[in-house]
Amino acid sequence: KLNDGKTKEDAMAVNAKWLAWARSVAGTDEITSSFVETVVGDFGTHLWVDTYPSLSTWAKVVEADLDNAAPEISQAFEDVETCSSNRLLSATPTTAAK
Repeated sequence: KLNDGKTKEDAMAVNAKWLAWARSVAGTDEITSSFVETVVGDFGTHLWVDTYPSLSTWAKVVEADLDNAAPEISQAFEDVETCSSNRLLSATPTTAAK
């Protein structure tokens, strides 16, 4: 949830710094990160959906420990938003029928 007085643009600016850091740590530009917001339904919260080319790439980012490796980015996230939960998901793209 965005903190009082903070905007989507504030959060995305911090996330852009995180994305550059994550790509550097992982050694790949294949990591993506998207701000996902409600269009219909329960408003007021958002999600970050990050995609990684592999589980090992994700592990490199997690093992780098943002709080210790880049505390300024970690603090900037805390200044702009409050995270109430997270999940690690695996997605399998569907191929269109021919």
